Amino acid sequence: MNQSLKLLAALLALITPAISTAQELHTFSNGEVADAEKINENFQYVLENASSSGGCSAEQDGSSVVITCADGTSGVLASKGTVVTYPIGASAVPDVSTLPTGQLVVVDANDIVLAKLREGANGNYLVELQTSGGYVLARIINEDTEEVVTVGIYSQPTIYFQEMECSGQAFVENPSYLMLGPDGGYITNSSATQKIAQVTQSKYRGGVCEKFEYADNSLYTVFQFVLAQEITDAGYPARAYQLP
Repeated sequence: MNQSLKLLAALLALITPAISTAQELHTFSNGEVADAEKINENFQYVLENASSSGGCSAEQDGSSVVITCADGTSGVLASKGTVVTYPIGASAVPDVSTLPTGQLVVVDANDIVLAKLREGANGNYLVELQTSGGYVLARIINEDTEEVVTVGIYSQPTIYFQEMECSGQAFVENPSYLMLGPDGGYITNSSATQKIAQVTQSKYRGGVCEKFEYADNSLYTVFQFVLAQEITDAGYPARAYQLP
């Protein structure tokens, strides 16, 4: 017996034992070979009952399910475990087509776009600051006491230097962040950034420069960086904005 017949036989075996009708329905037991003709007769009865008598419905009764047909016949699907139902609330379906979908940016008091916005709140914004090498992660911050807009560091990685005392060419393991160098200036990636094997002699992190010999096959070159004038001259306060 193919899978479809097995499934139908199992279903009808559960539904029909408690049904008495003018037509005698055939029932089947586990392990019994079901005759295709008898299954077809049962199937025909279900079809005729559904179309001519209004169909059947199922309702929970304790841990069982009672199937009642419009012609007055019924059957019970006994539970092998506990059946639990929970009430379901209703939700309104809002029209989201009117919501803005443009890019999130940070603008200053003069509505000049300063940077692409990742996330932020209360005047402290994580942004993608554009460089000639792409962008770096940084923060644009409203300094409410002085009423100015400043640029801050999102994450300060270790900066390695080719020479002693944190001088010469600078290298980092990940060029994705705006960094502060030993002289207080900014360091970022640029169009000249490349991955290169290098032995360095010093490192800078947390405001401290120290001698440190370091060798790595995949350091990235980084360079001094000057903020765009639109950002250094940004009007206070900066705010989050969504483009149309």
